Formats: sequence, structure tokens, C-alpha cells
Amino acid sequence: MNTQDELKEFFINSFIPIDNIPENTTRRDSICMEARASLLIEANCTSEYFPAFMKSGVPGSNCWSYKFPQPWSCKHSYQFNNNYKLSWSFKEFEIGTPSINSTNIWRLKVESKSNANINESPFNYVKQIDWEKHDGPLLPNENLKEDFEQVNSYFQQVYRSRFRLCSLISPYKTPEQVCRFFGNHGEVFAKLKSDSMRSDCFPKNLNQPVPKRNDQVDWSEARIEQEMFLEILPCSPQGPYQLPLHKKYVGWFCQVFPFRNEYGEIRMQLIKLCEPKTQTKCLIPVTTWIRENYPYNQYFCVPLLEDKQPLYNLDLLLKPETETVILIDSVELADSNQRNAFDGIVFTSFICSPEHYEQVDWTPLKNKTIYYLITNHSGVSLESAALKARKLKEYLNKEEPEIKLLFVTLPVDYKLEGHLGRSRTFKNVDDILQNYEEWPPVVKTTEIKFWESDEEFLEFCAEAEEIIKSHNIIKPPTLAEITKYSQQEEIFFSEWMPRPSE
Repeated sequence: MNTQDELKEFFINSFIPIDNIPENTTRRDSICMEARASLLIEANCTSEYFPAFMKSGVPGSNCWSYKFPQPWSCKHSYQFNNNYKLSWSFKEFEIGTPSINSTNIWRLKVESKSNANINESPFNYVKQIDWEKHDGPLLPNENLKEDFEQVNSYFQQVYRSRFRLCSLISPYKTPEQVCRFFGNHGEVFAKLKSDSMRSDCFPKNLNQPVPKRNDQVDWSEARIEQEMFLEILPCSPQGPYQLPLHKKYVGWFCQVFPFRNEYGEIRMQLIKLCEPKTQTKCLIPVTTWIRENYPYNQYFCVPLLEDKQPLYNLDLLLKPETETVILIDSVELADSNQRNAFDGIVFTSFICSPEHYEQVDWTPLKNKTIYYLITNHSGVSLESAALKARKLKEYLNKEEPEIKLLFVTLPVDYKLEGHLGRSRTFKNVDDILQNYEEWPPVVKTTEIKFWESDEEFLEFCAEAEEIIKSHNIIKPPTLAEITKYSQQEEIFFSEWMPRPSE
């Protein structure tokens, strides 16, 4: 068994901090709820209840047709002559079973009427536009069919979120309403029931190079992957190609975190999405799904459909040689430090809604020595992390009394004062990597502490509570601060200036 001295030596010499960018769980939940609604729509789109969900539609021989609120239009270059572009316009889309000609269940509606511009072509939804503003030649119908497939693929990309498409028509306008209509709870981590679709394991991907566009020559692979992640929010388009999700490191940095089952198969992945607009990050769950009578998998940004979410590094936790577990409230930290962990030690973490610890399967922690590591990261102070640990302790004492936690605090100095006056904000993930390199976080090794008893730990939490309360009190700036700021910005804060005594 590993002693506290050995663990402390690891924390001093081998611990790898992550960034201090705040995690935006509100944004995560918004993405997941839209994906949850889209998945349920996808799973039920050919069921007998779906027209009742849409409250509209016209039945056909093997499909239902639905009208757009206003025609859906797009422009597309004519692939056989780039001097021309085509303006496409559709009044309807249809949902039906896959056919020999197309595996798409959702497709743009083709009307079989002639059009004067196309000479008896069935494609009456297209007009040709000469870039040089001259009349162009008539276009062969067969060529238009190939262009139509490109437009239909674009439609699949734009409306890969079936919720966004259907909410234009259906009276069910929120993801929560959609979930309830199809007999599910409108919560991110609630169990998901679906008869025609089920989750699958991710394939074993080869470490393929990330393709670069011409305008991405100077981009890192991490930055390119960040842009590619946007294409699977809240779900990926239908079709044979799915973005490979590779776990790879650039020094300390990683942005794909696989959750494996007891067989080592990847059942869920978290992707790290960095958002410059809000200066936050999101850790978004992604699962891969299969459906009846359809050959291709599809990604949805939803957690696993089980009652409880698995712990990270579950396959390692279940090994008989695992005796000591380091539990931490960050999948990023658990993954980063498992790389250097010595034999018999496993770092693990979890995902759930804030303080909803009943959403996690804790049973693999039974009969283990468990150290809960409290550290500041992701914009969370050490004091706030301690109170979060106390909440988990209270839950486990009540619901899982066999699981006992020991506590360790590990403060990290993120050098928040900055360096030489330069901004530490980021415009892309490459800035995050550069900031970490220029201002690397440092473990405060002399302040690492193992709490020997519950009483000591609870006293520490009480002190943390007082510190948080004192920080929440808004104090007016001092006169010196006002003077300094006024000189810099030429602003005079009259409301804060001391009033003469009466």
C-alpha cells in the first residue's frame, strides 16, 4: 500500500496542473439538452406518433412531407462550370425510410414539375445565376442531380440539430417540452429511453493527421480540432463520415477524454471546447448512436443513457491491483496525472449536475483507500473546492456509508497578477497553450496538507466558508485606488469620494 509520504512525493514532483479557465456548465447543459431533444426526434421521426408531434404534415407512399415556414434557400456553385452558381429554393422537406438511392431519412422535397429554365427538368426548385450577369446555357438534368446531392448534404449540416428544424413547425418549442412529449425527463443526466436507437462503442481510431485548409497553415492541430468540434454540436450530421475523436497530448494539454467500460471499450468521450467570446471552457459529453435499418453511427452530445454515469478510468479502477484511488472533481486533472501515476494508484473523476451526486455510480470505490484531492483549478478557488468536497462527503456518508474519504489539499499558484502587463485572455486554443508556457502554474509544495481527521477537515471547511463570505462583501475602493484609477482613465468617482463630516 502506498503511504502518505509516497503520495506527497508524487504531488510535489509529478503533479500536473491544468489551466485556470472557468468551466461553463450552463453552456454545456444547453448543448446537451438540444442534443437530447434532437436524439429523441431522430429516434421517433418515423413512428406513428411523429405527425402528432409536428401537428402538421402530408403523408406519402413511404414518407411524410412538412412545409418550411418560409422557403429554405441556398446558393451553390455549379460543379461542372464554376462560372455559374445555382440558387436553390425548397418549400418542403420529407421524412421517410432509407431507399436504394439515398440513406438519408430526412431530405429536401423534390417536386416533379417542369421549369422553363431547365427544359423539362424535375428540379423546379433551382435557378441558374451567371456570375457575369449573362444568360447561361441550359443545364443537363443529370448534372443537376449531382448538384442537388451537394445541396441536400448542406441541408443535413445546417439542420443536423433536428430540434432546430422541427421547432420551426412543431408547437413544442423547448428541449424540455420535446423530452416530455416522448416520455423522457427534461434533464441532462436523466435516463434516456429510446426503442429505435441505442448507444454504441467508439471505434478504435488510428492516429491520423488532422487535415489543414490553406488558411490553417499556421494553426496547431489542437486549434484545427477545436473548429472541427463545432461541427458536432449538438450532434453530427447523418452520413458515413464521423469526425475521429483522438486523445492526444500537447505537453500538459488534452481536449478529448475517453470514458471506458470494464472491457476497455470507449462508451463516452468528453470534448473540451474553448470559447473565446466568454473566456470559458466546456467539457461536453459525446456518445455515438446506432439506429434500426441504418448503416452509420451518429454523434450526439449527451451523456450515457444509463441511470448513473460511470467514473473516469473505470477500467483501471476495476483492476485487482488497484488499492489507492485519488478522487478529484476534474476529469482533466484525473487524466493528466494518471499518465505519471505509479503502480497501484488510479486517478478518477466524475460528471454530473452540480451537487447531484446520485447521478454517479460510486460502487467501484468500495473497498479502496480513497484520497479526495482538493485543489484550485478552472476558476474555482481552493475554498470553493473544499466546500464541494464537503458536500460529496455528506452525500456518501448518507447514501454510500461503505465509502470513506480522506482529504488532501494541494494549492496551485496561477500567477493571476499577470506578467509585464500583458493580457492573459485567449482568442484561440493556441493562446491558451502559449499562456500556460509563459506563466506555468506552480504547486505550492509547502502548503500540501493531508487532513488527519474529519474534525480537522470540517474546521478547514468552516474557515473556507468565512473566507468566501468575506470575499463576497463589496467594499468601496480606497481614496488612493480612486486617485490612481482616475489619473489613468480621467474618470472622477464622485460617489465614492469621502463626504465632509457634518
